[in-house]
Amino acid sequence: MDERKIDFIVCVTESICCEECMRYISDLIIPDGYCIDVLTVFEAEGMTKGYNEAMQESDAKYKVYLREDTFLLNRNFIADILDIFRKMTGLECLEWQERMYF
Repeated sequence: MDERKIDFIVCVTESICCEECMRYISDLIIPDGYCIDVLTVFEAEGMTKGYNEAMQESDAKYKVYLREDTFLLNRNFIADILDIFRKMTGLECLEWQERMYF
């Protein structure tokens, strides 16, 4: 497991939305010493199954599961979530609902 890697796992049904989602991911500020990767899942039998398949391929400690129509507006998203995990020892998962701003 790569302790300094964040994978963004995106389930895709419409490539137009996916392209915009990717633009927002590419605009994120990546903290020093960390790297990111984007795993896209096309034509999965279901969103959960698609996420699980990508999760098995990922060696990243941190995984961010997104739908293709999710746009990360906060350029400091990565640093912010890393800070939450550092402060809240034992925390294993964060979940956001629709229209939440972080």
